[in-house]
Amino acid sequence: HRQSLTVGTLSLAGTLDGPIKRDKGSYLISARYFFPEAVLAIVDNAVRYGFYDVTGKLTYDIHRNHTLSLGIYSGDDHMKNKEDHAENGFGWGNTTASLRLESRWNDNLRSSVVAYYTYLQNRQETEFKDDGFSNWGKTTFKTHEFGARMTFDQRLSHIWTLEYGATFSHQRFEPMHTKKHHQRTAQGPRLFFRAACFGALFLNNRFQWGGWRADVGVRGAVYDNSEQTRYAVEPRAQLSYDFGRDNSVWLSGTINSQALVQFNRYYYSMPIDFWTPFRDGRLQHAWQVSLGGRAKLHENLTLSVEGYYKRMRNLPLIYDSDDFLLGNGGFIYGTGRAFGIEAMLQYQTERLSLTASYTYTDSRRRSDGVTYPFEYDVPHDFNAFVSYDVVKRPGRKHTFSLNVAWRSGLPYRLTNESYPDTDGNPIIGITAYPTMRMHNYFRADVSYNMERRKRNGVRNWQFSIINATWHKNPVSIYPYRGSYKATVLIPIMPSVSYTRTFGK
Repeated sequence: HRQSLTVGTLSLAGTLDGPIKRDKGSYLISARYFFPEAVLAIVDNAVRYGFYDVTGKLTYDIHRNHTLSLGIYSGDDHMKNKEDHAENGFGWGNTTASLRLESRWNDNLRSSVVAYYTYLQNRQETEFKDDGFSNWGKTTFKTHEFGARMTFDQRLSHIWTLEYGATFSHQRFEPMHTKKHHQRTAQGPRLFFRAACFGALFLNNRFQWGGWRADVGVRGAVYDNSEQTRYAVEPRAQLSYDFGRDNSVWLSGTINSQALVQFNRYYYSMPIDFWTPFRDGRLQHAWQVSLGGRAKLHENLTLSVEGYYKRMRNLPLIYDSDDFLLGNGGFIYGTGRAFGIEAMLQYQTERLSLTASYTYTDSRRRSDGVTYPFEYDVPHDFNAFVSYDVVKRPGRKHTFSLNVAWRSGLPYRLTNESYPDTDGNPIIGITAYPTMRMHNYFRADVSYNMERRKRNGVRNWQFSIINATWHKNPVSIYPYRGSYKATVLIPIMPSVSYTRTFGK
């Protein structure tokens, strides 16, 4: 059995793992809690936030050829912005549980059966108090999904393998669950519900001979949104060749359908995503081709490059969220296209590890004669990670690491148009599609890790600085006194943590 405990200025974490019965089963339990409140107060950051998560896993061999495993995860993030008389809060949560049975029937046939449940939610809460006046409101977006998947992997010959199976899921959407209290009088709640079912059969042929590998498959799917049922056939293929010594090329093409609509809604200038089923009997359709390769440039240096092109249709542009949720229109259909290229360079020696990647993408939508960027279109994205073992000898290691991220700012939906509220203050409108971009994102994290092996485990000290350059990266923009201000989440955040691990 092994136990690990981490105590730091920004977080707490603990892990327990070990065997249930020797050579038969194992367990793992871990929990984390992130609380940067003290640092945020010191640097006078107006926003407070944190998160926690819990993970559990049990694995047991019920037979020498059958393994049963249970996995559970639950996590929640929260953020709060408090002023003199007002308070805005946001939260995001995720809970999932799965039960999996892995079976080996003979040397040529294996199977996997999974049943799962997933719960997603995000929430927005606002409270305003003044002399003789109070107003409180909370809106929650929830998604529940139950599903199962069965997969068989069957080897028919030394060059031919079949993968086939079925999948099913039932989804329940609660895109707007609203409660309000005005002057201590409850108003609401206002509820919207949607449900959808999805089922599919899939088959993939895998051929391997020499350095060649070809995958040719098809998936037949049925989608139901409680009002309409639609069918889709989705073929896919991939061809690759391995030259040996970590050198390869590949080419792939797919046709996909999607029955869920991604909806981006703004609450107090904070974008919140949720999902609803398809409308009007129209599934979203897309086809994509990609070409890539990997080359070993040196004994310790590898380069991988991949490019893609994608076309999409039946993409909803939602211009009135309430009408859309009530089934009264509020949207139009459009098309989309995206292309990009990604390059990754990796260098590895006994003491030094370096990974650098750059991605260029261009993702556009077109609706009603207007072309605009996708909500998450990031033309330039650069990431680099380097670690160096300053001290490396038996039982002792000191490692310095640097992580740098730079990317284009996300598109954002704001307009110069406004209308007055009841007190005459301007309310800035939100457009149906992005009209501007945030400032570019940049963040550099540095850390120094000192690890020492003890007789009964490992001791580890870590000194780190998150956002070492104190770059102000906005997550939302809002109007302020005739101009605009940005909400910044992460200032410079130094931290120290101590980890003690017992067991082997």
